[in-house]
Amino acid sequence: KSDLKVETMRASGAGGQSVNMSETAVRLTHLPTGIVVKCQRAASQIENSKTAMKWLEAKIRAHAAAQRRRERSALHAASALEASAAAERRVRTYTLHPQEMVKDHRTGLVVSDAGGVLSGEGLQAFLESGVLWTVLQELQAETSEHELE
Repeated sequence: KSDLKVETMRASGAGGQSVNMSETAVRLTHLPTGIVVKCQRAASQIENSKTAMKWLEAKIRAHAAAQRRRERSALHAASALEASAAAERRVRTYTLHPQEMVKDHRTGLVVSDAGGVLSGEGLQAFLESGVLWTVLQELQAETSEHELE
């Protein structure tokens, strides 16, 4: 009740001789959310207040549900962005079933002997391709710096 601003006013529209003499219309404003509801259906201010309160409660519930949906959506978007960034940082993928394969995502090197790589025997190819890739990245960075000058 302390969060509500209650206003009474004269009803508008056709309604007989006493329509502009008594304040039967009610406007409720929920101050924290700014939601406004106006009711002037009944001939009684008490009935209009009850109806307006029901409408206001429904609107506040709908507003809160929409807020929760927005928060969940933002949380989901943030976690999807983190997963995407983690996938971009992925260096190597090991596939053991149905076919054995190890793929280095930076260099593009693919080896079909995953067991050998896991035991350490097939790591030499990945080390060499990693060193070569690093050197190429450094050369590309230097040439792009010289082109900017």
